Amino acid sequence: MPLPTKNLNWHSILRPLYGGVYFANGRLTKESGEKLLAGNGADAIVYGMKFLANPDLPERFSRNAELNVPDHPTFHTLGERGYIDY
Repeated sequence: MPLPTKNLNWHSILRPLYGGVYFANGRLTKESGEKLLAGNGADAIVYGMKFLANPDLPERFSRNAELNVPDHPTFHTLGERGYIDY
């Protein structure tokens, strides 16, 4: 029987199985990341897409500022769009 993937807390499954430093990601918000850290569910949080769209993400988090919406077609391209226009 396949495992359900929707609404499954992968971090609570993987964290106890891995003995090293555990980095959590997966579309986490500031709040969900803080909750995971506070509950020892991770050693660090990775905000990949949020960081690409918000190069000043730590500052925005500290001010509870609005975040830019990630523009996926501009990720890792050679043009200026998505690189210097945030």
